[in-house]
Amino acid sequence: MKKYLKIASVLALVTGLSSCLKDEPIIGGKPQNIVEFYTTDAYTSGTTDLYPAYTKGFTYSTSDKFDVTVSYSGTDVAPEDITVNLGVNGDAVPRTNAKTIADARADAIANGEDPDDAEADVQGDLLTNAPTASYQIPANVVIKKGTRRAVVSITVNPSLFDFDHNYVIPLTITSASMGTVSGNFGTVIYGVKYKNQYDGVYHSSGQFVHPTAGPRDLNADKSLLTTGPNSNLSSIGDVGGSLIITVNPTTNLVTFDGALSASQPIVPVPGQDNYYDPATKTYHLNYQYTGGGGFRVIHETLTLKP
Repeated sequence: MKKYLKIASVLALVTGLSSCLKDEPIIGGKPQNIVEFYTTDAYTSGTTDLYPAYTKGFTYSTSDKFDVTVSYSGTDVAPEDITVNLGVNGDAVPRTNAKTIADARADAIANGEDPDDAEADVQGDLLTNAPTASYQIPANVVIKKGTRRAVVSITVNPSLFDFDHNYVIPLTITSASMGTVSGNFGTVIYGVKYKNQYDGVYHSSGQFVHPTAGPRDLNADKSLLTTGPNSNLSSIGDVGGSLIITVNPTTNLVTFDGALSASQPIVPVPGQDNYYDPATKTYHLNYQYTGGGGFRVIHETLTLKP
């Protein structure tokens, strides 16, 4: 499965200190006021990435929205109404993808590996501009006199997102009626995806029964990530791997798609039910895979954490 935006090891950055010194030249002994995006959302970009990036998840629907804040950053409040014009940065995605590929190739060469293989490996990390029909950006927003910030809503249609692309909206401040547009936070990349009703962090309990070593308890938290309207990516018991769990929304019965290896597909345990309980938001799963000595049988309960 393709990763949705490459998640780097991210430092705890304080957004309120987002403007670098190059964005705040000293004029008359006071820092110049900067117009920029402001957020306290967690970054999904690394410290060497070209643009700050964030991810927004939405329940599957035809209409939703998320809010974005623009800021007049500096020592003073806005001395007058400031009109901030918004748009899409057409260079952000190709520049980001080019850097991803260049970095991968450089790292491979430095480590004595094949750069072509490295470039192939990062294809799933590359970004795609979200379809223009899937979102609407207001033309502008006004930071009122005497204030520092204004909020604008971006309307999205999550039903037009898919799982074959890493869709993003590269939002940019094209101009402002006063102040200087930030060179660092004048463009931000918002990854957009939809998450279904089952998406979340679950507690895994139950047993893993080995044919020769016997049973062991399951006791860990795991995330179920959306892969479709009713399907989610999980892991196989406590051994890892990938397991797609799909709920029939009419019957709440569960089916599996996954394998520990090419010769070890996941299959249901005969005669035992696999189902989702919507009242308790709990999966009741019984599945197995083969190996030396016989089947490894997993009886797993996944309960959504509050």
